[in-house]
Amino acid sequence: MPPRFRIIALCGLIAAVAAGRVFAGDLRDPMRPAGAPSAVRPAPVHSLKLEGVIAGEKRVAIVNGRLVRAGDTVAGARILEILAHAVRYERAGKIQTLTLAVTPSNTSVRVARSRTDEDRPKEAGQ
Repeated sequence: MPPRFRIIALCGLIAAVAAGRVFAGDLRDPMRPAGAPSAVRPAPVHSLKLEGVIAGEKRVAIVNGRLVRAGDTVAGARILEILAHAVRYERAGKIQTLTLAVTPSNTSVRVARSRTDEDRPKEAGQ
């Protein structure tokens, strides 16, 4: 095959691929009935993570790594109230509560210490 023909064929192939990408958005889903409206993808909902609550004169919370107060907006949610271990927020007209992930903790603290020879129980006969 002459080099000139290869270049023309390669340019034609590149143009066809580029045109296919441009018009691919106009293709109809073959599984959707004719005349049915196209599917609308909902906007992605960003998750909220309550990382901590700081009590003081006014409570503040750490949500998604940001320090927020009541009335602030984070990830599309408006903070309504900050509780001792939770945050109430409104998003898309719904009021929800985000609770702090609590790890189980012991109420008493035990301190381990090593025994010395004096602390060890004496065996009989010593």
